[in-house]
Amino acid sequence: MKIDKKSDIFSPSSEPLKSILNREINLEENNISSIHIPHNFKKRKINLPKTNYGLKIREFVEPFAINAEEKGFGYNIFTALYEAILNAHQHGNKDQINSEILFANLNSKNSLEFIICDKGTKLANHFISYILNLRETNSNKSYLNWYEYSGNPKPETNNGTGTYFIHNYMDIVKYFKSLENPPIIEVFILEQVLIFSQS
Repeated sequence: MKIDKKSDIFSPSSEPLKSILNREINLEENNISSIHIPHNFKKRKINLPKTNYGLKIREFVEPFAINAEEKGFGYNIFTALYEAILNAHQHGNKDQINSEILFANLNSKNSLEFIICDKGTKLANHFISYILNLRETNSNKSYLNWYEYSGNPKPETNNGTGTYFIHNYMDIVKYFKSLENPPIIEVFILEQVLIFSQS
């Protein structure tokens, strides 16, 4: 019998691994850090349709990206915000029409901070390991496609690159539970820090 060196128990195609990784983690049942959105953040609510929501997300994000660029930040903040809101709608709110997304932001001289809250309460195990990989390998150097990483089939509407871009284009990305508006559970905190170069 030959040893299959391409596939072991930790390969994405491994059935035992798939059965473990495809279990969901209920954030409501775990002692996960929670936050309140600070009072100095400006809050907005986003309601998206079930389909054809890309244009509405673009229209919402565009002013923030233009403002960021005018202040010296990278325009790629557009992609990070777009993907964070898209993920919140598709994966957190499961494309539900009445499930609003809470968006909050704070601009300071040297940083832009954004908080995106959805109504998701569950995370797939392999999403956690995916995030740890992005942090450990430095997303600027290592390209990680979500569907290739997880072994999940890729839908026609997604490329599996959103979370990678969020981590690549923002200096700080954090995930929390929100105490702001239960049952909103999953919170993305994105921050881009402006670094001035000295000549």
